[in-house]
Amino acid sequence: MQLESIARRSLPLLGLLLAGQASAQSHNANFDSVAEGAIGSTYVEDGLTISDLDRYMGTSNGTFTAEDASGSLGGVIGFTAPNALGFGGYSPGPGAAYSRCGSFQIAAPGTFDHGQLALILAGSTSAGNLVTLEARLGGVLVGSDAVTVPGTFGPHSMTLSVSGSSFDTLHLVGTGSQNSGSFFALVDSILVETIASGTPFCFGDGSATICPCGNFGGADEGCANSTGLGGQVLSGGSASVAADNLTFQATQLPTNKPALCFSGASAANGGAGNLFGDGLMCVSGDIQRHDVRFTDANGEADWGPNFASNNGWGAGVTRHFQIWYRDPAGPCGTQFNVTNAVQVDFGL
Repeated sequence: MQLESIARRSLPLLGLLLAGQASAQSHNANFDSVAEGAIGSTYVEDGLTISDLDRYMGTSNGTFTAEDASGSLGGVIGFTAPNALGFGGYSPGPGAAYSRCGSFQIAAPGTFDHGQLALILAGSTSAGNLVTLEARLGGVLVGSDAVTVPGTFGPHSMTLSVSGSSFDTLHLVGTGSQNSGSFFALVDSILVETIASGTPFCFGDGSATICPCGNFGGADEGCANSTGLGGQVLSGGSASVAADNLTFQATQLPTNKPALCFSGASAANGGAGNLFGDGLMCVSGDIQRHDVRFTDANGEADWGPNFASNNGWGAGVTRHFQIWYRDPAGPCGTQFNVTNAVQVDFGL
């Protein structure tokens, strides 16, 4: 049969459906926990360091302010009262004043793959200028999103976002012919996060099909192998086709053994998997092989990136990934096993 021949050549499949996506690591600054007024030339909230304000006025860097905007912006959809981030000045009380900004930087506590900034523009003044959110890694531009300052007076609530590539800093930058490229605005919130690139499923902990010889693995693992643990596959990067940076790492496998990454179009047995070697075959349909690796001294192996481009997958494609590996001393005597599986829903 097809699966048997695949197994002989060192592969398996995947499958289980899971209850939701892994939670994202995130940091959010909304400026609501500080009193209205000047908050310094450098401001830190929830691990995000906001600094290097330039108002494009030919003077030294300015001071950030917390602006109570609960009166002026209370009816704006998405606004989180009471405060917003201002630049160089503020209007005491709940009436907000838009202040002039040219650029500033947000340093993240590590690397992330999604950034979002909620911007409230005055409009009219500086009409036609661009406001761009830039994502940078080690100073190199890796992504951006921009809006044009409207010609009518606001408030204009806009969201700038970048995703799909790892970054360690965000920069909000104004450019254009009006007011030296600056813009008049408030920032309601800034979010950076790492979004899970895939959804793991089909575990050997008894939540899916029972492992072949009672060789249960732990939570989020496959069925147990000769190490006493279940093999695990972890996804990294993102599911963005444009970024094409999806990766997989298999862990808790026997050392110095061949391991094969493969994928299928659907989950086997409703995502619960079927008995296969010392583990569970979790995927089915249009099975594709994605290279053999040998595990290192820690029982680990890696695959990727370029899955989308190498296989012709576009946004909207869903694939289910799993790792087959050789295990001569395995508990059930079949000499091979598989990890849990991961579902990836590719997007733009």
